[in-house]
This record gives sequence, structure tokens and C-alpha cells, in this order.
Amino acid sequence: MDLRLTSNSPEVSPELDYVAIEYAPSLAEEAFGEIYPSTVEPGIEKEFSYFVRVSSAPRGFDRLSLKGPSALQFVEARVEGNRVEVEVQTGENQFEVRFDRFVRNGQLAELRFKTAVFFQSTRFEGFLMSGEGPDAVCQRIDPGNANDEIASDGNVVGIPVSARLLANVEFSSRILTPNNDGINDRLGCAIDLINVLDPRLMILRIYDLSGAVVFEDRMSLTAGQHTLVWDGRGASTQFVAPGIYVAEIVVEGDAENQYMRQIVSVAY
Repeated sequence: MDLRLTSNSPEVSPELDYVAIEYAPSLAEEAFGEIYPSTVEPGIEKEFSYFVRVSSAPRGFDRLSLKGPSALQFVEARVEGNRVEVEVQTGENQFEVRFDRFVRNGQLAELRFKTAVFFQSTRFEGFLMSGEGPDAVCQRIDPGNANDEIASDGNVVGIPVSARLLANVEFSSRILTPNNDGINDRLGCAIDLINVLDPRLMILRIYDLSGAVVFEDRMSLTAGQHTLVWDGRGASTQFVAPGIYVAEIVVEGDAENQYMRQIVSVAY
């Protein structure tokens, strides 16, 4: 515990009267969790298994919670390799499962889920839970060896070491026909931004063949899935003339900016 007391006045000193801490007996003396696979390609949805094993747990636990940095899609739960029915509650970047019976000391529980990883050393946090309301107990699961058959021994997922920030760039079409018929009225560009913890400037520019910028959109983004859109209008909000254009995506890097370009035809 680290307490730091400050005062806005040199004539008044802060004072701490007391500290009250509520605690309850732990659900397990040891609770280890590990995730598999521990290395994946960035930005691609992948199925993971999060294994949990506890020791010295008199009652065991009947709920597990898992949190991550991006959306998690629950698939199934298993105990000792056997699929079991559970109640699932989902929240932002997390889910909680309730087992129909307590998972006991030494039993191996497994949560299978899908998600995409966008930066190096992505951490998934698990929690043992039991009880309801004021009697509820929550205990953090430590990273460690829960399943002898896999070798991750941790709750961190990595991606291949690379300096790139853009991955899985996909344009909706190479032809833009902004005539309001519902077909190719807008140019969409789906992008996975990876290894970006703090907001970085990303720019979508549209050039004509003379090199002049006819459209530019700037935004600050962090790692994740993003979509950039151009509706065929220029800086004056009027539709550009039919012809061939170059769509350019720029993201600011620490050492240098990174680019992605695509030829786009505009027709009416």
C-alpha cells in the first residue's frame, strides 16, 4: 500500500486518521492460470484456452472471470477435459462463467474463447469467484503452470517481433461510384493497428494523379481494428471528378512513418 498525502496550502498539513481494510479468507492457497497459444499473428481472431488449477482450496470455486484488453467471445467451458454447461455473463472486454457445481481442489478448469491480439505482451487476467452480494469473494489468479501438457506457464500472449504498425489492410473496393445507389457509394478501408499503446496520428489522404491532395482525414488511434471511410467528396465537400486516384494511409511511428497505398477509380 502506498499512500501519498498532499495539501494545496503551505499552512495546512494533511493527516490520515485511519485505514480500514476488508478481507476474507482466500478461496485457494494457490491458483495458477495459463493461456494457450501464447504467440499469434496480430489482428486475426483466434481461439484461446485459459487453464486454471487451484490447490489447498477447501470449498473450491463456482465462478471464473476473465478480462482482456479487447472484446472476448466465450466459446465453452471444460472441467477435467469434459465440456460442462455454464451460465455466462459478458461485459466490456470480459466475461464471467458460473458452473453448476464447485470446481474442487486440483481439478483443471478450461475456458475457451475467441479474440484478436493487437500488441506485444497482451495480458489476460483471471479471477476466482464465489458467493453473492456482501459475501462474494474474488481472488486473482496468478500466472503459472496450470496444465502440464502446455508450456506457456503464463497469462501473456505475444505477437511476432516486428516494427510494423499496420496489418491486415483491406479496401472494400477499388472502384468508387458515389451515386447513392447503395453499391460502392463509399470507400472503406479496414485496418488493424498493432503495437500502439498511446494514441498515434493516422491519416487517410486521397491524391489525384497530379499529386494534389483532394481529401484528408486525421484521427488519433490506439491498437485495434479500425475502418477509414471516404465518400468521394473533396475538400470543398463536392464530389471529385471521375478518374483515377491514390488512397494513402499514414501512421506515425517512433522512428519513421509507415504507409499503405491503393489505386482507386471513381466513376459515375
